[in-house]
Formats: sequence, C-alpha cells, structure tokens
Amino acid sequence: FPHLPLHLEFDFVAAQHFGSQSFGEFAITPTLRWTWFPWNKYIYTTFRGSPVGLSYTTKLSKPERTGVERGHTAKLLNSLIYEWTFAPDEKSTWEAFYRIHHRCGVYGLFDDVTGGSNYVSFGVRANF
Repeated sequence: FPHLPLHLEFDFVAAQHFGSQSFGEFAITPTLRWTWFPWNKYIYTTFRGSPVGLSYTTKLSKPERTGVERGHTAKLLNSLIYEWTFAPDEKSTWEAFYRIHHRCGVYGLFDDVTGGSNYVSFGVRANF
C-alpha cells in the first residue's frame, strides 16, 4: 500500500508447547501492520493483526477442551493474531513486543468446535 502506512505480511509459526501438555503447532496467518502513530519520533510503534488464519497442532489441546460444553476440539483451527511492537526508531533491528495468539473454531465453523485458547507473549526480538 504505497500511500498508506499499512503493510501486508504473513505470520508463520512453528512452535513447541511445554507445560501440562506438550505438542507442536504450525500456523500461517496473513496480517496487516499499521506503522504510523503520532508518537513514533519518540518510540517507534506498530500494530498488526488478523482475524483469519490456520493453526494445526500435532495433538489435541487439553486446555482448549476445558470449559467447552462438549469438551470437543480439533487439530486444525482458526488462528487470530494481535501484536504491538515498540522500538527506538524505525530502522532499529531490535524491538519489544506484546502479542496475543488465539486459536478457535469460529463458533463451530471448524469441525463444530466452539472453544479455543489464548497464548499471550511478550519479549524482545532481533529482526534480520
């Protein structure tokens, strides 16, 4: 989008979940990143998000079955991402981020799944 501070990106996830249950996750989510905020000369900020993507787990997730009426989930579900990033300036290779990654059945659209799960993360990353 040459005349808007908006970028089309693809978010790819290859993750291993640890804790009460161990499983792999693979996801692809097209996202839009908004890059203009009035305070960007002080701290460069971006926001990106997408309500539509695909997430596949190698095992059925126990947390996704908790609190769901029938205790039903699936390996393939919708992926939703919202993320804020903060950097010293636009050209910095380092940034801090706050991210929410959500998996859900979109009210039964995916294999009649009505539940989902949220993964909240924050950290520092280097872009190269």
